[in-house]
Amino acid sequence: MVTDRLIVEADLPVLQSSLETSQFHKDTKIEFFTDPKIVSKVYEDETSPILILRCAKSLRLDIEFLNDNDIQRNREAMITGLPKLIEQAKHSGYTELVFNSSNPLLTKFANKKLGFTVVTDSVLRKDI
Repeated sequence: MVTDRLIVEADLPVLQSSLETSQFHKDTKIEFFTDPKIVSKVYEDETSPILILRCAKSLRLDIEFLNDNDIQRNREAMITGLPKLIEQAKHSGYTELVFNSSNPLLTKFANKKLGFTVVTDSVLRKDI
C-alpha cells in the first residue's frame, strides 16, 4: 500500500542522490524541495520511498494582447505591471508565477527581461 507523509531531514540524502543521477533533474538543487514556502511529500510503500512531490502555491497567468503589433506598449505594460502583481501574489501566499505561451518572442522576452525560467518551449515559471 502506498502512503504519503511530509519530507523529513532523513529523506534528503536519498533525494540528493536521486537528483544527481536523474536524466531529467540533474540541475535541480535540493533546496527546490526544501524551501519553507512549499510543501514536499514523500510517497512510499512497505519497501521504500517511491517519489517526492513538490507542491507550490502557483498563480497561473494568461496574457491576451489587444494588439499583437503594439510591441512597445505591450512590453511597457508587462514591465510596469509585473512588480505590482508579484507583490500582491506574495502577500496572498503565492510562491511562483506560471504561464504557457505559444509566442516565441513573448517567451524570450519573459525569460530575458522579466526573469521567468523557460521550463519547456511553452511553459515558463518565476519563483517569487
